[in-house]
Amino acid sequence: MSLLGDSTVFISQTVNFLTGVNSGVATFTATDGSGNSILADILGTGIPINLFQLELNGLFTFTGGTGLFAGATGQAPYAGTVTFTGPSSAISAVSFAGTVSQVPEEPTSIVLLISGLVVTAARRRIRRG
Repeated sequence: MSLLGDSTVFISQTVNFLTGVNSGVATFTATDGSGNSILADILGTGIPINLFQLELNGLFTFTGGTGLFAGATGQAPYAGTVTFTGPSSAISAVSFAGTVSQVPEEPTSIVLLISGLVVTAARRRIRRG
């Protein structure tokens, strides 16, 4: 199950053709208008398949976000290909599966939990009194 749901992805990535190392950043943003997004650092390899394509393998490391994902951490290995469409643009097909290992509770839930505990404690005092 995905907490992000349908989303758009913006990736800024650099490939060093001498070493095969690629690195960059990614932002996954929910398209439902909720403002939820998750940020990731990218590190991996880009191996040439032909003059216009690379095979990509690496790791997304989640570094936080907004909304539900503020303070989130986790990782997702990825694999795919990228096809260059111009001198500084490309289209990629990448698959990944990972885990967001820490999503802090939203403030509203914490306030409701604390309020419930206060009310429960107050009722116990009234019954004892």
